[in-house]
Amino acid sequence: MIRETISLFFKERIRDKIVIIDHDVQFFKRVQPLLNKWGYKVHFAHNVVTGFRKIQTLKPKGILIDIMMPGIDGWQTLQRLRDMTETPIIILQTSKFEDEEILKGLRLGVTDFLLKSMTDDELDARIKTIVISGIRGIRID
Repeated sequence: MIRETISLFFKERIRDKIVIIDHDVQFFKRVQPLLNKWGYKVHFAHNVVTGFRKIQTLKPKGILIDIMMPGIDGWQTLQRLRDMTETPIIILQTSKFEDEEILKGLRLGVTDFLLKSMTDDELDARIKTIVISGIRGIRID
């Protein structure tokens, strides 16, 4: 029974969609094969406008967004994103998160934070956590 339930879970998960909003195509090329291998359908947006459109159309189970993209205010973008969806959001960043960034993100309803230099196992664990649990951040105004 347990084995059948696990098998069914992984078959269902194949349909789970993840949207990545990031100007860094190399990052996408690195994580897309992994996420596909783990059963996710990955959609990439190289800018916020395209990302928002994909989120509205696809209704993904998780969103990964780089808040340090050129030409945008990442925090305002997160606020707009949280206004339009309750989908769990993971913030991506190249450098270490400062305490104030973490607090600001949590207050805006971010679910998790991930350095782009993460290991494959860490990426797997964080994505599974948001997809399986459906945990989303709650905005604290």
